[in-house]
Amino acid sequence: MGQEDKPDKKSKKEKEGKEEEKKSKKDKKDKDEEKKSRKEKEEKEEDKKEKKEKKERSRSRSRGRRRKDDEEEDEEYQKRREEERKKKEEALQRREEQRQKEEEEQERQKMAEDAKRMDRTVMVVGLSTRADERDVFEFFSGRAGTVKDVQIIRDARTGKSKGVCFVEFSTAEGMVKSLSMTGQTIKGARVQVQQSQVAEGRGTHASRGKF
Repeated sequence: MGQEDKPDKKSKKEKEGKEEEKKSKKDKKDKDEEKKSRKEKEEKEEDKKEKKEKKERSRSRSRGRRRKDDEEEDEEYQKRREEERKKKEEALQRREEQRQKEEEEQERQKMAEDAKRMDRTVMVVGLSTRADERDVFEFFSGRAGTVKDVQIIRDARTGKSKGVCFVEFSTAEGMVKSLSMTGQTIKGARVQVQQSQVAEGRGTHASRGKF
């Protein structure tokens, strides 16, 4: 009976050894699978991280390009603004130059017209204080030529005649003829007719009293 117990113990020991070996293999397999799973997870995380970094780099490049495009666009805008400002300044300068030329031309024309008026104007001295523009107009009209304008010089405060007037004729010939009428009388007063020596800048010699 003691001999029968020995094989059972041996058989049991072998069985336990096999189970232990089987368990050891299973544990190793589980560890290997766990390690593999962990490695795959790490690889996925690494891949995910790499993709994220790549995406961020792409976004950064995009932002950089946009920023560069914005800077170029802003620079172009500023350039256009500067060109428009220069064009406006040049246009204003041209208009100002044109205005000055027009004013100078008008001044030349005025001076030329004043000179022509001087050539057609006489000064009448010794005029009666009772004589008015109508009397002077009728005195010279027809005898000397067509009278264009008459101005009697009057006192600024009282409005009374100072005995002097200017007569503008339509032609220089009329002015020359009027000079020969010196010594004749207007309203009982003997007058002297002489070529006008009105100072330059006076303007129209007889600017009032149109007939």
